[in-house]
Formats: sequence, C-alpha cells, structure tokens
Amino acid sequence: MNVFVTYIGQDNLKPKWSPFIEVSKFESFFKTVAYNADGLLLNWRSTSMHVRFLPAEYFNYICAIAREANPTILLYGEIYFGISDASNTRRRSLYYNIPKNVSGVVV
Repeated sequence: MNVFVTYIGQDNLKPKWSPFIEVSKFESFFKTVAYNADGLLLNWRSTSMHVRFLPAEYFNYICAIAREANPTILLYGEIYFGISDASNTRRRSLYYNIPKNVSGVVV
C-alpha cells in the first residue's frame, strides 16, 4: 500500500485558532510526514486552487522540504478547470500549479 499526503493545517477556522504556525515547527512536522510518505499531493482539499491561489514560492518551499526529507518522494501538481475565488462565479477557467520536477499532475 502506498501513502500519499497533503498539508492543509487544521481545517477549522474558529476565532481562537490561527492557520499559521512557526516555520521551524512546520518544517519539523512536514519532514517527518514526508520521510514516511510515498507521495505528496501539492493541491488537495482546502489547499486546492478552487479555494485559494498560493504563490509559487510556497510550493517550491514545500517541494524542497519534502525532497530533503525523502529524495524519492513523488510530488504531484494540479490542473483545475472550474470556478475559483478569483473568477466570475459564472465563468469557468483553467488554472494550473505544476512546480519544476514534479512526478505527475492531478487533474
């Protein structure tokens, strides 16, 4: 059985909870997860492009951490066709996030 992971943080936006954590905590946590995983889905669920657009630097950072912890981890980008937070609700558009050296793409 293969294990594929993604990171979205706690999926709960109650007023007392912040989605932001210290970089050192995140790196430690993420390296442990990546070390034990076969693959990483860069966009999935609440991180997917239909919810929000994240900068390329974020994905390059995530890929670098994952590859440092596990050089053989499979990395998957995303192609999305549909409505997003940046598009008109009646217009579907094509968006993609495919960092360099990914293993595949989720459509």
